[in-house]
Amino acid sequence: ATITDDEAIAWKGTLVTEERSPRVVNDVWLNAASTVFKWALTNKKVTSNPFAGVKVAMPRKAAKPREREFT
Repeated sequence: ATITDDEAIAWKGTLVTEERSPRVVNDVWLNAASTVFKWALTNKKVTSNPFAGVKVAMPRKAAKPREREFT
């Protein structure tokens, strides 16, 4: 109940490493933290969910040039 929004964002910044991609951080780590705090909020254990809306920016995929279907 003492975790603040700023602490959640600071923790998010430490999660992306060479072994852990931004997609894994969003899909696993931040989703799990948000789910736990969502449950705690529903059961009135905390007053707010500091992980609501916290996401890691994911790099855009480079567009692959398409080959011509017909010549």
